[in-house]
Amino acid sequence: MVFRELEIEKEAIETSRISKKRRHELRQTEDNEKARKIQSSNKDESWHVETMHNLYDLMFKIAKENCKEAQKCKDTCNPDGMTKELKHSTLAILMSYCCLEAYINRISYDKLGRSPDLEKQKKWIDLRGDETKGYKGAASTRKKWLDIAKEVTKTNEIFDKKSELWKSFEHLNDLRNFIVHYKGVPKPQDPRSKWRCGKYPLTEAQKKINPCEAKKAVETTDKMIRKLNKLMQAEAPRFLESAEEA
Repeated sequence: MVFRELEIEKEAIETSRISKKRRHELRQTEDNEKARKIQSSNKDESWHVETMHNLYDLMFKIAKENCKEAQKCKDTCNPDGMTKELKHSTLAILMSYCCLEAYINRISYDKLGRSPDLEKQKKWIDLRGDETKGYKGAASTRKKWLDIAKEVTKTNEIFDKKSELWKSFEHLNDLRNFIVHYKGVPKPQDPRSKWRCGKYPLTEAQKKINPCEAKKAVETTDKMIRKLNKLMQAEAPRFLESAEEA
């Protein structure tokens, strides 16, 4: 009888030990799952903060959205449709250019401004301009793309000014300047002009700013950023998607 009681007590102790071990394993699994979810959440939150802080992501998204809208209004040949076409094309072009300007400023700070190399820091300050004087003397966006590419390249390549990509970038720069700079008093429309949409003559702005140019602007932005990351031997940034979707 006593022996049987000892056996039962021993089985109970063993069962308790197994149960404790199992509870520990389950708790560990739960903790690991919680940690995984927190880590995933932190990544999403970090990506969200990055997106909201560095607005080139949002700018590119706005450019693509307006490019799509511009395509829908193409050749509508009525006042409302022509106004929408010009509006969406303008936004797509401007946001594409702003994206490139904001992106190269970010790369400049990351690779030069934060570098322990004092020469690189000085280069960053020269490109940025004097902060105490409202950034007077800041380099143009065009110069930044050329100079910063030289500083960060790991392949000894740079942007070729004779390449089609660079020519497209300079064309985008010209379009941006056309949009934001004063264009003087508009010339009277020649009723015999061949530049027409149906019965409506086209202004100079409508000739230069259109869905075709909007699409080129988005594609150029995509390719410029991908090219720069290729020079740095880095992956293309997460916010980029195929410009063909635009």
